[in-house]
Amino acid sequence: MPAPAWAPALERFAAETMAEHRIPGLSLAVAQDGETVYASGFGHRDREAGLPATPETVYGIASCTKSFTAAAIMQLQEAGRLSVHDPVIRHLPEFRTPDPAATGRITLHHLLTHTAGFPPLPSRALALARALARDPDAKPADRGGHAPIDTFEQLMAYMAAIPFELLGPPGALFSYCNDGFALLGAVIERASGQPYIPYVQDHILRPAGMEDTTFSVAAVAENPVATVLYAPRGKGEAVRSPVWEDGAVWDPPGGLKSTVHDLLRYLEIYRTGGTTGGVRILAPESVAAMTTQHVAMARAGHPPFPPGAGYGYGLSVRHRPDGVTLIGHGGGRKGVSAHVLAAPAQGLTGAVLANIAGVPSAQVLEAAIDGQLGLPVPGEPLAAPAHACPPDRLAAYAGEYRSGEDARVTVSAEDGALLIATQGERLRARPVAEDTFVMRDGRNQAFVRFLPHAMTLGNRIVPKVK
Repeated sequence: MPAPAWAPALERFAAETMAEHRIPGLSLAVAQDGETVYASGFGHRDREAGLPATPETVYGIASCTKSFTAAAIMQLQEAGRLSVHDPVIRHLPEFRTPDPAATGRITLHHLLTHTAGFPPLPSRALALARALARDPDAKPADRGGHAPIDTFEQLMAYMAAIPFELLGPPGALFSYCNDGFALLGAVIERASGQPYIPYVQDHILRPAGMEDTTFSVAAVAENPVATVLYAPRGKGEAVRSPVWEDGAVWDPPGGLKSTVHDLLRYLEIYRTGGTTGGVRILAPESVAAMTTQHVAMARAGHPPFPPGAGYGYGLSVRHRPDGVTLIGHGGGRKGVSAHVLAAPAQGLTGAVLANIAGVPSAQVLEAAIDGQLGLPVPGEPLAAPAHACPPDRLAAYAGEYRSGEDARVTVSAEDGALLIATQGERLRARPVAEDTFVMRDGRNQAFVRFLPHAMTLGNRIVPKVK
């Protein structure tokens, strides 16, 4: 396979990104019209043993799993077992929220689009509790005396028992929610009569020819080309940290492990309208439903940046200013930074996987996509406009924001500027639109928007506590 003309620029950018963000290993592949045009590994899958990362290396894909869960729901709709417009309680009668009226109105569509109204809940630490207890590098989690959550039924009992306030009526606000996709896993089990993992294996992974893709940590441990996991420590250091953060209830939101080659096979489903390798996985109308922008971020409590951002069913849908529509998803979990993209109109698919969390692997993938489109590599970062914000308005945003997922953000107004402190960093934020700010300029920028009594952070709505 001859290297494309953009490969040298992409490889320089990948090396720079890996050095800046202390990424031990990364693998990337791009296909045009179903044929791989570029596939490479960078750095190491096991740095200490000197083993290189390759396109065959198995990594976690974290929340890229959500589209597999959404695809399973669409298959069951095709089979007449459910409708995305069904109330959740039709399939999960024990499902409850603190608002009985809202409970009855929450549909599968709301779970698929993160618009059910759930705030970030403390469920994650309980769903992953057994793995976290085995991990000497994990931060001790305050479980509030609760037992680990090992089953979907235990998750629903937990959600029914804890006090929380819905962010708004179902469908009103987008707030990224793993719990909703865990509930979809329970719906898949009830509607299909088959456990979640075997269903996905039988109806998606095997038909798609994804032989190196698995939910099993044990299978990964026996795979000689699987990556070691790394975790950040201090500034500029990545340390070996081999325990996977896994739990059965958190498999539908993010439990898969895969390779970039297998992910290209999977992405063919969204490029072709439902087939891969000559096998039909989804009907064209199901693919269309998954890749329709049901939620436009700017109209759902989110900033209008990046332009055209929105969400389908288990997939992000972004209409770029240059006319290219990118379908995809990112994923982050301990030892995982993953991203998949498809530009169906241009016949393009791509995947990138890295073995440390919290790094901009997506930028490397989008640079490769741009190269195949004949654009500069890397492209210019989004230029956020200037916007004036009066000092009294800045002061109104100040306070402490906290979520059930242990996100803690302190916002202060000092010397005519907004300072946002989170995850050990204190960043200056400048206004770019009404109630909207950008932290950091240039390629690694993050947007936040302030709502009444809350702020958006990482696609989640985080309530203001004081």
